[in-house]
Amino acid sequence: MDTKSNNGGQSSSAKLKWTMPARTPEEILSLGNQAAQALDSPIYSLAFQSQLQSIQDDWLQTRPEETKTREWLYAKTQAMGETAQELLAFVNAAKEVDAERLHKEELDQMSHAEESGTPYN
Repeated sequence: MDTKSNNGGQSSSAKLKWTMPARTPEEILSLGNQAAQALDSPIYSLAFQSQLQSIQDDWLQTRPEETKTREWLYAKTQAMGETAQELLAFVNAAKEVDAERLHKEELDQMSHAEESGTPYN
């Protein structure tokens, strides 16, 4: 997963939120991988940029007094951003599951090394 932030899908300064119901670690990993693939996909980027450009073009054609239209266009851009952030929250949740598994494996290895009397590297 190549995506940037790592907050486990929890609220942060990036305003990511976790809205998905409880899932197994395997489901979270699968959904996170799918979300990362979507975010890293050239077609997603193209569609996202194309839609933003279309909204900007529509906004530029409005008059200042067309507040309802301008507010609708603003709401559309906000919804697009929230969708992208929700995908990122899936990615971050998967990263957190990976980190928790790695930490547990390391603790298990250390415990096994102590029990067997062999040094842990």
